[in-house]
Amino acid sequence: AGAIDNTTSGATTASTGAFTTPSASGAATFNGDVTLGDAFAVTIMFTGTVDSNAGAIDNTTIGATTASTGAFTTLLASGAATFKGDVTLGDAVADTISFTGTGDINAGAIDSTTIGATTASTGAFTTLSATGAATFNGDVTLGDTVVDTMMLTGIRGHQCGRHRQHNHWCDYGEHWCVHHAVGQWCSRLHW
Repeated sequence: AGAIDNTTSGATTASTGAFTTPSASGAATFNGDVTLGDAFAVTIMFTGTVDSNAGAIDNTTIGATTASTGAFTTLLASGAATFKGDVTLGDAVADTISFTGTGDINAGAIDSTTIGATTASTGAFTTLSATGAATFNGDVTLGDTVVDTMMLTGIRGHQCGRHRQHNHWCDYGEHWCVHHAVGQWCSRLHW
């Protein structure tokens, strides 16, 4: 029993030391492997800052109480990942971004991107426009009511007879007639 005060231990030849509660009033340097805690239930508190330049952090939540920034070379998630705020994927035009699952985009814009280049699927739009030629394979329906107005530019037409059926073929030349209203003139299209 007793106390050893104001005395350096191991200054000339260092050896092991076993303590129940080690404490230091200044900086402490540990050379070699350091084990903190002896069970998963042990809580280890860092009151200052930690600078870890190597190793691994496993089975540990980072930023649970107070979140901060994180910089990673590779970011992986075994489950769902939630990003709040603006998210930038890639830092150059040549970067390839792949989605192996499904994506749900509810706002924003998709610019300068081909959709369905490898495997085409359906698309629903409020306004569909094209700056160049547009090719539609299969049946095409224009308008969904009698009062819809369809404008065709770059095509000249003239009167080709009366009709009372929607989407009626003209009597001569079999050019498609654009329906304006039941019983009114339709336009013979020339191209």
